[in-house]
Amino acid sequence: DLSRKLNMELSVLKREKELLLNSEKRALDEVQDLSQRLYRLQATLDTIQSAEQVREEARVAERMKQEEYIKQIEREWAEAKKELQDERNNVRNLTLDRDNTRKDAMRQLEDMGKELAA
Repeated sequence: DLSRKLNMELSVLKREKELLLNSEKRALDEVQDLSQRLYRLQATLDTIQSAEQVREEARVAERMKQEEYIKQIEREWAEAKKELQDERNNVRNLTLDRDNTRKDAMRQLEDMGKELAA
């Protein structure tokens, strides 16, 4: 009965570990996606900022359009940067949670082993 209980607890711990690993992988994938998005947005911003000059009247109208677009890109870039930092923090927290869960599981297994030995 104790062995069955230990096996069930071990199965639960393995499932929790698997869930944490899957969550961590998803978070890492999200960080990678956000990093790529951030680089694309920065490249777009650089391209816009280095555009060639055109005739004066068209240049003024185009500059106004570009400034609005740049503001939008900068807002998106700042948002993507914040999301990236949030995801990095999330990964860090998930890693800590995983490590703590692993330590707790090992501690529980050791305690159960001591109980079985006693």
